[in-house]
This record gives sequence, C-alpha cells and structure tokens, in this order.
Amino acid sequence: MKIYFDYKIFLQQKFGGPSRYFSQLFENLNTNKKKAYIVSPFYINNYLDQSNFKENIYGKKIYSRRFGGKFYTYFNKKISKIIFSRLRPDLIHTTYYDHDLVSQKKPVVLTVYDLIHEIYSKDFAFKNYYRPKKNIIEKVDHFICISKNTQKDLINYYGVDEKKTSVIYLSGFDSSKKFSIKHQHSKPFLLFVGTRNRYKNFSLLIKAYSSENFINSNFDLICFGGGKFNKEELELFKDHNLDLNKIHQIEGKDEILISLYRSATAYVCTSFYEGFGLTLLEAMQQGCPVLSSNTSSLPEVYGDAALTFSPYSVEELRKSLNKITSADSTREELSKKGLKHAKNFTWEKCTQDTLKVYKSLI
Repeated sequence: MKIYFDYKIFLQQKFGGPSRYFSQLFENLNTNKKKAYIVSPFYINNYLDQSNFKENIYGKKIYSRRFGGKFYTYFNKKISKIIFSRLRPDLIHTTYYDHDLVSQKKPVVLTVYDLIHEIYSKDFAFKNYYRPKKNIIEKVDHFICISKNTQKDLINYYGVDEKKTSVIYLSGFDSSKKFSIKHQHSKPFLLFVGTRNRYKNFSLLIKAYSSENFINSNFDLICFGGGKFNKEELELFKDHNLDLNKIHQIEGKDEILISLYRSATAYVCTSFYEGFGLTLLEAMQQGCPVLSSNTSSLPEVYGDAALTFSPYSVEELRKSLNKITSADSTREELSKKGLKHAKNFTWEKCTQDTLKVYKSLI
C-alpha cells in the first residue's frame, strides 16, 4: 500500500495541530511498514525536519514564503505532478482541499478539522469560496472527521452521506519523545493558547480575569502563539484597568508550550466553537488543569476532566477561575483526571483507525 500526502499543510504551517497530525500519521504508518510519502517540493514545516523517514519525504525546506507564496505554490503543483506519476500511489490523503488531487483516478481521503468558515461565514467572507470547496467535497471518496461534532456539521452543511465519513480522534504530543523544560515563569499564571480573534472569544477571559482582584493580583496571564497583541487587545486591557506587566505573549516551538502546560495554574479555553480542541488534550497530557467552554466538540475531548462554563457568561468563567486558583485540591483532582482521560487518545489508535479507512477504499 502506497499512501500519498500532498504539500498543502506543510507549505502553510511551520508548526501547529494539522501539520503535526499529518506528520505523526506519516511516521506511524511507516513505522508499521506501510509506504507513506509526503510530496512537498518546498515546505516551511518544522516537523518534517524531525522525521525518522526522510527518505520518504520529497521536498526542500524554505524558511519563509512571505515574498514568494504564489511562486512556491506554482512549482509545488508542477513538481508534485511529476513525482505523483513516478510514485503511482494506491491512495491519496490530501492535507487540505485540493482540486488537482481529487481529479486523479485514485481514492481520495480528506480529513475535515472543522467547519468554522461555514459557521462564521460573515467573519471570513466565505461566500466566494463555498462553491469551489463544495466541488472538491463532491469528489472525495471518504472523509475523516476529527470529532462527532465536525461529522455532524459536515453532513448538515454539505449533505455528505454519513457512510462516507468516519470519526477518528487525534492525540496530542508524541509520548515517545522526551521534552526538556524550555521556559519558566517566576509567578503563578493562567494560560491561553493560539489565536485570540473571532470565535476564540478571548475577550471573555479578559473580562473574567479583570473582574476578580485576587486573581489578577496574584496570577499573570500568558498567551502562547497568536501573534503580538494588537491595538484592539491593548485597548481592551486598558479599558479593564489591567497591569500590562502581568499579561505576556510568547511564541515558540512545542518544547516551550509543553513547559507552559506543565507549570501553569490552569489552561483556559473560551472558544465558541472548535473542531476538536487539541489544546485541551495537550494540557491534560501534561497534567495541567483545564477550564473549558461547554460548546461544540469540546465535551468530547475533556469528558469529566475539566471545569466548564458557558462561553457567553463572564460570571460562570469568573467562578471557575476562583475555584481553580483558590484550592490546591481542585487543581490536583483535575490534573489526575486529565492525565487519566488523555490516555484514551493515542496516535497508535488514530493510525490503526485510519488504516481501516484506507483498506476499505483500495
């Protein structure tokens, strides 16, 4: 069995959930003696540099596509077609929506992470992209959905036959790798991870954090990833009389994020919507207590191992923050529950379930 992964996600992401998912799947498939190939003539992704199967990666790393995104995409398409014809794979697992690949006379699998663009179409000006995306979806042979909630949304928005879908959960960090501490913070802190705009609902955390003097006086707030604070966010902090010396924004690799999970008082997820909620699982894997909104796919991920709140209620989040910051016993209980619950999500199970999908199509 030859499995072909395309370049799309590896030219888009240096690191992040989707590209980590595909690189981990690629590693596990080859470890299990399956012939998986990543064809990305030019890529920016860091995970590919850590691969144990570099001989099955067709590509060269570039360090930025800022000044040549269209150039690299154009040549990736041209070169990939040549390599595809030489490899003659049995199956294509596209890393994102790709019109060229669904036109090939091979079974095509597409992993659907979420339908955020459809649900928040006004925020993303999605209307012009809907038809091309629908045309691709109509030609896909099977869909892997990363949660039951995503499966339901895919069926509702695109009318996909449920028989053409499978729910396969992701895992978090690779447990076989050893990570050393890469970042330490001198004060207790709450952690927020990823982008902060639109449906991420970051302002809810700021409103709840600022409403309780005990919390904002004794705990810093660290935001990992998502870029530097913008003008609107700085105005939000100012409007809520927050000390800017207590709010930090950090970028970095997985090693830094793992260090933050391990030392945070709690991880807080305020999203209105998530396709899976990978950061919740990452936090639980590292023993970090989780506070999460109670919407979309998130309950599938946290189970009984989180303090929950409505993403529309500042008061509910404030109470949860008070509970987690004022009692060591609460943090210890959530940490133990999270560690136990996270063991239900493994890359090995993800790989084996994905292999069943492949075999059903070949």
